[in-house]
Amino acid sequence: AHEHFITALIKQKILINIEKLQQIEPTSKDKTFVLFLPEGEIHDIGLLYVNYEILLRGYKSIYLGQSIPQKNLAELLGYSDNICFLSYLTVAPTQEKVGKYIKNFGEIIKDYKNPNFWIMGKQTMHVDQTTLPEYIKIFTSIKEITNNL
Repeated sequence: AHEHFITALIKQKILINIEKLQQIEPTSKDKTFVLFLPEGEIHDIGLLYVNYEILLRGYKSIYLGQSIPQKNLAELLGYSDNICFLSYLTVAPTQEKVGKYIKNFGEIIKDYKNPNFWIMGKQTMHVDQTTLPEYIKIFTSIKEITNNL
């Protein structure tokens, strides 16, 4: 119960600060970040914090949240000329399915003008990064992502 209480408190603080940042006009309009968790993934605190960092640096973001089907994400490709999809894979997809999941999403976005898919989380350690196209990047920390903004 303590873990859930603390997690809820941290989420509340992050959301309050995201709300404040959303009142400010973005200063970096060259890229829009679309943040989502894959189907079955509910661990959103890390992704919420990344959203805060993106907004803090003046970028536009679309936060979709938990358990989003891949096929629904393709609809967003017409929203902007430069979209960077960003996801956090803590428990889903599973170790056996994560490589296929990433490659499938790569196929969905590959013909887009400027495809970008940034991923982080525990499940990414089961992916052979040498087989991924250059537009799919795996990060090992939130700090590494913020350094690439």
